[in-house]
Amino acid sequence: MPLRLTQEQFLRAFECAELNGIPDRATLLAQLEDPDMRETLSYWSAQLYKAPEDLVCVADLQSKEELHYVASHLNWDDGLIAPRAILAHPLCDAGTALLLYWYGQGWWHSSADDAQKDDAIFYAQLVRRFTEGDFSTYSIAFDPFADQFVPDLATLRKRGLQLPGVLFATYRCQVVETRQDAYQAYLDEWQARHAQE
Repeated sequence: MPLRLTQEQFLRAFECAELNGIPDRATLLAQLEDPDMRETLSYWSAQLYKAPEDLVCVADLQSKEELHYVASHLNWDDGLIAPRAILAHPLCDAGTALLLYWYGQGWWHSSADDAQKDDAIFYAQLVRRFTEGDFSTYSIAFDPFADQFVPDLATLRKRGLQLPGVLFATYRCQVVETRQDAYQAYLDEWQARHAQE
């Protein structure tokens, strides 16, 4: 049975995920200086019943499970700013790094002629850290086969891509619940509480 976040953990992670993982307070404050971003962040702050300056950033997350939840809800069209912040967080678990690798299609950037060198460097560093045991914990599960993220052999051959074998190694771990609907009762209670204010 997947591990569920507490209500407090979920609400922090949900808020951070809705904002697509703003890395830290300095980035948030800089975004608030931009009129267009301020409008967007003001909209979200109203939806989340708080001041724009108080929105939750990746740096504010307080558990490896919260980081994992946020990582599973990123909009990958926004680039690697949020994934870099998650990977750099001191509580980032190896399972969350695996999720970032597979959701971000890190294998796609294993080709020597990859035009997106920054992406290739990010994924190479992620694999190196995983290989060297450089994460604070190795306790969150991520199965790329179950989530259908492993590319087929034809795709790998066609592009000349390599999959690092270490990313398939198993270790004792716990699945973290990342489906938002599993936390609907938390959201309903939170919204009801704010509706009374």
